[in-house]
Amino acid sequence: NQAAPPWEAEGHVWSQDQKEVVVSVFAPPGTRAKDLVVSLVPSPDAGKGKPSAQNQAAPPRLSVSLQGKSLVDKELAYPVQTGEDALDWQVMDSPAARKEPSSAPSRLVRITMRKKVPGDSDLSTLPREAGLILWWKRVFSGDEAIDVAAIPARQAKHMNNNQAIWQEAHAQFREMVEKREPIEIDVG
Repeated sequence: NQAAPPWEAEGHVWSQDQKEVVVSVFAPPGTRAKDLVVSLVPSPDAGKGKPSAQNQAAPPRLSVSLQGKSLVDKELAYPVQTGEDALDWQVMDSPAARKEPSSAPSRLVRITMRKKVPGDSDLSTLPREAGLILWWKRVFSGDEAIDVAAIPARQAKHMNNNQAIWQEAHAQFREMVEKREPIEIDVG
């Protein structure tokens, strides 16, 4: 998987590849894993009433708190896989802190989540050949959108293959139309 460049927003940095989204939340110096609570909180709309496109795959909130103080508590822009192993996280030194020791914040909470395509229960069961990839425009609702067309993994090598498949399918369709025989319909 080729990761897309990291994008910075207020209080966090994020990146994505075809299957996962990684959010790095800024944390104060000295932050330790045992002092953190990281969780996905289901959307209040999830599971209410009849399943629909709106609530079936409602994105959860990502909550990160340090000793009871919230570092982030925001609704994700898109749904992610949920369940026991849906979230992987770690605390690490900030790369900026290594370059500039006096700069804060010096720690990052790095959270990895698996993408979910709305309407599908498990993205990992889809064959990669299907080409079904959901590129996120933003990680949290309300964040500034990115240009997903500029993501390197979406570029030419993938587009050329899709274009060739489309041209072949279009040629086959034209051939079928040319060979079709008229059918008389009695309307009387």
